[in-house]
Amino acid sequence: MNLKLIQTLSLREKKSLLERALKLQEETGELAEQILIHRQASGTKHKKKKLDGIREEAIDVILVALSIFFLENGSIAELAQLLESKAKIWKQRQLINEGGNQVTNGAGEVKPDRSAPGSPKTHRLWGWGSGSSEEEHS
Repeated sequence: MNLKLIQTLSLREKKSLLERALKLQEETGELAEQILIHRQASGTKHKKKKLDGIREEAIDVILVALSIFFLENGSIAELAQLLESKAKIWKQRQLINEGGNQVTNGAGEVKPDRSAPGSPKTHRLWGWGSGSSEEEHS
């Protein structure tokens, strides 16, 4: 993947942050629609399934998200580091779901198990979302 090309195109793009955020919502909706069509959900049976519809729409979502990342002065090196960090958190969340009982942050420090019964909050599958800002940015 040529991330330098994606970065260059992102920085050349004239859309503002707000316009890109709205475009991301549009692309996410198109991805959702393709998933519904693929699953033959009610109200979509009359729509034609695209050969690679889900994958193509997922790529559109990724490209718009990357354009936002690069617009906000993100670098390719930072992208790689953040993806690695978030993937580690995601992996730890999966281990908890498979019966483990602890999570470590990117530095290998053990974080509280928030997925245990009675904990104030259930796990977040992807390792981001609602929760304290310390958890969201670790």
